[in-house]
Order: sequence, then structure tokens, then C-alpha cells
Amino acid sequence: MRLLKKIAWVVALMIIASGIKYLLDRISPASFIFHANLLTSIQWFLFLGLACWLVLQFISRIARKKDFPFWLSWIILLVVMIAGEWGIYRSMQRADKVSRTMHSYLLKYYLMFERQLPEVRSDCARYDPELTYTYKPGAACLQQNPEFSDSIYANSLGLRDDEASLAGPQIICLGDSYTMGVGVQQQQTYPQLLERKLGMKVLNAAISSYGTARETMLFKRLDTSALRYVIIQYCFNDIDENDIYLRQHYRLPVRNKRGYELLVNAHKWATTYYPFKRVLTISRMMAKDGIAWLFGKETSIDNKVDHDTAYVSTAAKTFLDIVYHSNINFQKVKLLVVDMNRYPAFDHHLIDAAKQIIDTSSYNDAFKNSIRFIDISPLNNPSYYYPLDNHMNPSGHDLLSQLISQQIRSLGY
Repeated sequence: MRLLKKIAWVVALMIIASGIKYLLDRISPASFIFHANLLTSIQWFLFLGLACWLVLQFISRIARKKDFPFWLSWIILLVVMIAGEWGIYRSMQRADKVSRTMHSYLLKYYLMFERQLPEVRSDCARYDPELTYTYKPGAACLQQNPEFSDSIYANSLGLRDDEASLAGPQIICLGDSYTMGVGVQQQQTYPQLLERKLGMKVLNAAISSYGTARETMLFKRLDTSALRYVIIQYCFNDIDENDIYLRQHYRLPVRNKRGYELLVNAHKWATTYYPFKRVLTISRMMAKDGIAWLFGKETSIDNKVDHDTAYVSTAAKTFLDIVYHSNINFQKVKLLVVDMNRYPAFDHHLIDAAKQIIDTSSYNDAFKNSIRFIDISPLNNPSYYYPLDNHMNPSGHDLLSQLISQQIRSLGY
């Protein structure tokens, strides 16, 4: 009877958690990601505690000893949770040392519940009616993830660079988080390294998650009086933004301020930590996938390799059209293109398609003579990236700055 009573208490608590979750879904939908994961984790913790006690109780009965203390099973579970939480945190710091399956779970958890996105953090960024967001002018915010800690300092235009770089830069670097430098300190980004290697004034005008469309829109705000080179970094995730921009005749539909604030709020709640968040969330993912596997269903981490390249020609044409119709003066400025595409399996599909399009297109000679594509295949090595976050580490930025500086020197800077 005592056993059934204890089971009933735990089940009742799990039902109460479901009721609280149901109420919060309606009272506070903005915090859904947080409270849904928290309360589901509480239910999972209660289930594990009950399962732990039942197993220990069974072993105790088999050994013909007294009933195993109910409270002691929860102490044991807490100790296991503490060890598991610490172990997962250490694994996230050294994700290259874990198994492929474990890496997949760590990555899934990290992307959903821990990765810091500066563009939707209220202390880092602000709403912009033309570009959705820029970094806050004068912002000073710290990004901390298990693999790195970096600071973002923004100038008066909301760019991750100093104020002096805004006046007459000779090189402007456009791009997303790869160029902005997620994961490295400000002076370790490749635009800053280029400035020191070449002795030219370089402006890092990259903002995380921007596509080519917003990069060229932002370019219109910059001082180009002394400009000689534009470095534009393309990424696979530019496709949707670029496509919308062209379909809207070089206009980009932008979220309203309320829509942006909802993104900021959702990100804040998704990345809010609570005790044992990592071990409870990841172990729950594993259990769910284990059940799916037993029933012959697809798991959440089944590796799906997409070998489709049909999109490449359209993506290359879209990219070239946007750049061609930008405010860049191709009579005076050289355009260098860096393609951070599909790491860790770099390919040259987009570059090859772009070159072919340029050769057979009606683009004017100034554009054709200006554009250059930089081969960054030496960067296709895991040692240049954070194993979990996948952004370039300081060594990756240093190598990229070398590759770009070599190209600029070859052009007779």
C-alpha cells in the first residue's frame, strides 16, 4: 500500500506540472519555450526519481532486505544529475572528443537552448526599420558559450568596430556572423587582422544573420570616399533573404518593431538556464529517440546528407544580381567574394556557377573586371572551427586574413 501511495504522489505531481504548463501556455505564450521545457524537465525528473526508487526497491526486495528509503533514491538521483550536468558542460567545451551521436545531441541542445545570438539580445542589438536590427550604437555586451567568451563593442553606426574606422575606410567587409566574428575577440576578427597585415583602414560592417540583401542595403550608409576594396562574405543561409529581396524588386519586407521584440523575448526565454537544464533536456531527447528506434521510426538526430545542388545556379544568379545593382562603384572598387558555404564539407559549386554566369551574362565590363572569388579551401579543416558552434576560431580568422591579404597584394594594393 505504501508503494502505491508513493507512486500516486509522484504521478499527481506530474499531472500538476502538466496543468501548470497548460495554464502558462495561455497566460504567458511569450515564455512558452522556457516554461514548456522547464515543466517537461520537472516531469522527467519526477519520472526518473520514481523509476530509480522502484529499481532500488526491487533490488532490495530480491536481497531480502528492508524497503529502500524513498528519500535516499532522490538523493542518489540528485548526485547523478549534478555529475551529469557537469559532464555535459565539459563535453560541450570539448565536443570534438565525444562520439558522433553524442555530438549530435549536444549540437541539437545547443542550437535550441543555449546558443547566444547577439542580433536578438536587448543588450547587444536594437530594432532598425530598414534592416530589422543593427547592433546598439556604443553597445558593450558579453557573449558566453561553453566553448568561448567574446565581447562586442559597437561604434555609432552599430557596427562591431571602432569609431575611427567609419571615416574613409579603404576596405569594407560585409557579411554575417562569420565576418562579424562570433566566438573571437574584436581584435581577432579577420577584418582587424587585415588592417594590421595591410596597413590599410578596414571597416568591419558585418552583422550576424544578414544576407546579401541587407549587407548591400547597409553599405549605402557607409563612407566610401576612400574605398578601394569591398569584401563580401556569402553564406548558404543568405538564399531566402536574397530571393525575397529580388522578388520584391530590390525591396526587403522587414518585421515591425513588435515582431522584432517578440524574437528578442523568445531568445531570452529559450536561453534562460535552470538547474540541471542540460542533463534533463538531453537525456529526455535520448529517451524519446530510443523509443522511436524501438518502433522503427526516425529519430531526431538521423543524419540526412543533402547532396542537392539544383539551387546553386539560382542562388549564384540572385547573389550576383543583388551585388551588381548595389551602390558599389565598380569603376573604382574591387569586389572580393568569400563563400563560407556548407562547412565542414566546402565545395566550389556556388563560385563555379557564379563564374559561369559572369562569363555568359550581360553584366557590364566594370563589374566583370572588378569581381574576384577567393579560394578558401585551406579553411576546410576542423582545427579552424569550434567543434560545437562551428564558427571560426582565432586560427580560422588568422588564416582567412592571410588568404584575403594575399589576394589584395596580388591586385597591386
